[in-house]
Amino acid sequence: MVSTILVIEDSGDYFDIADFVIRMTDYKAEYVTLEAKEIAKRNLSGREPKGDEYFGTVVDRIPLPKSLDASKGKQEVKISARGIYSIEFGTQTIDINSLEQLVAQSQTNAIGDAIQYAKKYMDGKKSMRQVTSLVMLDIGRAGFRRIKPQIIKRLCRV
Repeated sequence: MVSTILVIEDSGDYFDIADFVIRMTDYKAEYVTLEAKEIAKRNLSGREPKGDEYFGTVVDRIPLPKSLDASKGKQEVKISARGIYSIEFGTQTIDINSLEQLVAQSQTNAIGDAIQYAKKYMDGKKSMRQVTSLVMLDIGRAGFRRIKPQIIKRLCRV
């Protein structure tokens, strides 16, 4: 399990405490942990340990279906992309500006539809991680037509 990923440019400040070091060269990942550990041995950081080994437990979020209301006016469900980085979800706007990987509005539409589809798994007991895994499993098994049959038509026209 990955708990933290640091992206740093030309710095060995964290080599001594890193579990894995991956160098990106010309968009290719290289495993260089052993090399980094050797560099760390030659250049001791002198850093004093802070805190203790235990940070506490991460509490899983339990999503509630009633917290996601896609209705707007007389429409029971109104979900639409507003550009690549914004989803109109009922009367709310979801800002997904931090998802830099998006390149097409059809991806944004799929995210909005997947959020609505996810409600079927929200029972007040399953964690967000479990709900997301179930949605991705359904998509993996049956494709995007599983979450919204019309989405295939929209994607085919693009």
